Amino acid sequence: MNTLNRSIRSLLPAALTAVSLLSGLISVSANAEERGHTVVRSGPNGNSLTRASQRKVQDGSAQSTTTVTGPNGKAATRNANASYDASTGTFTRNAASTGPDGKASSTNAEVVKTEDGYARNAARTGPNGNTATSSSSAVRTEDGYARSSTKTGPEGKSVTTTGTGSYDAETNTATRARTTTGPDGQSSTATTTRTATPAPTPAP
Repeated sequence: MNTLNRSIRSLLPAALTAVSLLSGLISVSANAEERGHTVVRSGPNGNSLTRASQRKVQDGSAQSTTTVTGPNGKAATRNANASYDASTGTFTRNAASTGPDGKASSTNAEVVKTEDGYARNAARTGPNGNTATSSSSAVRTEDGYARSSTKTGPEGKSVTTTGTGSYDAETNTATRARTTTGPDGQSSTATTTRTATPAPTPAP
């Protein structure tokens, strides 16, 4: 299998691979595993920054807490939780952060394995309370992949992108096409084609 063919076969977004890896990581942890570490960095003026992290994995889920404290004593924290449901092929991850000014933000994401790909939904709420969402999906096709995504901002305006990728083994040609439609309804399309020339066969 040549390099171009291998490239096309791996064009599905990394989310599907991440689901498989994370499911293996947290589903095998029947017994609790907890660990933490603290890093202190000192600058040339004597000021220091401290980063303390704690992580726990147990029964198909993982939790982590990170606190960063600056030289002025102000701290920012981040708490994250991840879990995988093997019965539904669903990976869920939630995170909440609080800055040194006390303002909070959060992210929530869910990735579901499908028969031929994945579906992902995510939402992020900023420190001002505004929320942005995104949804995407991808499937393997006979000669490549097809995917689509929609991102919606705090004001309800959306950007939609659809794309396909294919590989022609007879011509060693990979093709990618993408169409993006903005909140004003206008669309733009981009197509990329790459052809690999097989190396000559060495003389006997």
